[in-house]
Amino acid sequence: MESNEIRTYIESFIPLVKFIASILGPNSEVVLNDVTDLEHSVIHIENANITHRKIGDPASNLALRTIKAGKKENRDFIANYRGRAGNTNLRSSTYFIRYQGQIVAMICVNTDQSSLNNLTKQLELVNQAFNLPTHSLEGYDDPNQSQEPVEHFNQSNDSFLKNVIADKCQELNVSVKYLRKKDKLAIIQILYNDGYFLLKDSVAHVAAELSTSIPTVYRYLNQVKKLDN
Repeated sequence: MESNEIRTYIESFIPLVKFIASILGPNSEVVLNDVTDLEHSVIHIENANITHRKIGDPASNLALRTIKAGKKENRDFIANYRGRAGNTNLRSSTYFIRYQGQIVAMICVNTDQSSLNNLTKQLELVNQAFNLPTHSLEGYDDPNQSQEPVEHFNQSNDSFLKNVIADKCQELNVSVKYLRKKDKLAIIQILYNDGYFLLKDSVAHVAAELSTSIPTVYRYLNQVKKLDN
């Protein structure tokens, strides 16, 4: 496939991105991602204040997982799964764009429902005060919500890596230097599942963040791959 031809095809969806954003309003970010360039995946974004990303930012972990899955990913879209940007929880949906049968881009919609959730809490207080029946309106209690793993939106690949390590350290209540082999293997497993190792120099970055050697990371990665097979 000609890269220029594919890029032109992907960019033809920019008016659609603008159209969707105009319908949904300022609480919904709409992004066009080129997954043939994972390092600079974001090529157009509307309402960027939701995740604070910009054109040229890298792919999310969902995009990396999609490329890692290859032709195994046969869905047209994924609707209503959880996204996260910093401390903000989002309702996210993704539509896959194919070129000659291969996924080359994604249109992603990320909605900040904080205002709705705050309103829900206030309504529940009113219900309790007047002894009314309560029915949760919390945005993430939707029974139709996808079970897709949480999508993380980062402004750099390094921040995604650091967040994964920080989450594991917080879970274990230890600093990086006290992580055991099994803990580091668990981190490698998460990164592998999310397609992080598709990125350039990813092994070197992981080695630096885990304060270990590059050969050690490769050894851990091989163990994870064997389990995957």
